[in-house]
Amino acid sequence: MKLAFPECGAALLLPLTLPAVFPAPEGNTPLGLSLAWLVCMLALALPAAFLEFALVRRSRQWPLAGIAAITRDSDARTAWRGLVPFGMGLLAVLAALSVGAGADFVPDEPSWLADATPWALLAVAAGIAWVGASRVLGVGGVLAAGAVMTAVVLGGPNVHFALPTAEGWRYAALLALLSGGAGAGVQAWLAQRRPGDDSAAASILPFWGLQVLAGILALMAGDIRHQPAVCAYLVPALFATALMLDVLMQQLQSRGRSKPVALAIAAGGVGALVIPAGVPTFLTLVQLGGLLPLLVLAVFVGWVMKISHVRKALNLPSEGVYNLWRVAVRLLVPGVCLWVMAGVFL
Repeated sequence: MKLAFPECGAALLLPLTLPAVFPAPEGNTPLGLSLAWLVCMLALALPAAFLEFALVRRSRQWPLAGIAAITRDSDARTAWRGLVPFGMGLLAVLAALSVGAGADFVPDEPSWLADATPWALLAVAAGIAWVGASRVLGVGGVLAAGAVMTAVVLGGPNVHFALPTAEGWRYAALLALLSGGAGAGVQAWLAQRRPGDDSAAASILPFWGLQVLAGILALMAGDIRHQPAVCAYLVPALFATALMLDVLMQQLQSRGRSKPVALAIAAGGVGALVIPAGVPTFLTLVQLGGLLPLLVLAVFVGWVMKISHVRKALNLPSEGVYNLWRVAVRLLVPGVCLWVMAGVFL
């Protein structure tokens, strides 16, 4: 089934933004990282994308509102309900990193410009979320893709190929799992917008395909800090932050918060993290713990939720496809999450 224009734009934003937030490891080429990205998106991000769909389709609500009913149906401990706020915290961290990194992409003079850029990005993104992010996400995605493509053309694409190193594979896995948005609420946002699809795959596959292309484009852009096209980061970061604020706001609204209060909490939480996000060790902590919400979600959906509930919620085309997906979310996705986190110490 075709995606609506705002959904197409939303699919592009995180993959266009996060590769610039997390610096690529040395000794890897853009083409090599693109290959690793493609493999990780297929083997990891695609199965993971179905996790939040299982929650939303089962409860017919946003995860924050529906997780209580799901844990009751699954006879699970109430501690599992903390996985949704955990994921929302990750989304706030990613938003803070996205706006905070904006200071690296503006001229050094005047000196106040770098300090003001993160707050300006956050303020404008909050304004977009207030008026309705879905109204502008389509245009934002097109502008973001155009800006990154301009950076590729101006910088001259690096077509040298070398197989990615172990660090390159970890980097690609981290980007693929974070950019997919599973565990942080982005896939739940898509599921809420498409309640009429009979199969979750009808929504996920087109969204995932656009994410794959956007990530390759961003990786080919490489380090754009010293190129004239600084908007190649600022434009995607602005609209990606608006999307993340919108997801946080709607999650809070699902629990009865009014729109002004929900947006104030979401923007305030992101703003409180902007200054810590500028500390180098903060990025290391995110690399260490950023996949924990997805790891917990994979364990919950793969091992704790009742099989019949998950199968009915996803409505995959065959039993074989469902079994293959189940192996991926039970073993492969958690295993790779642990491997990526362990890489911080290697």
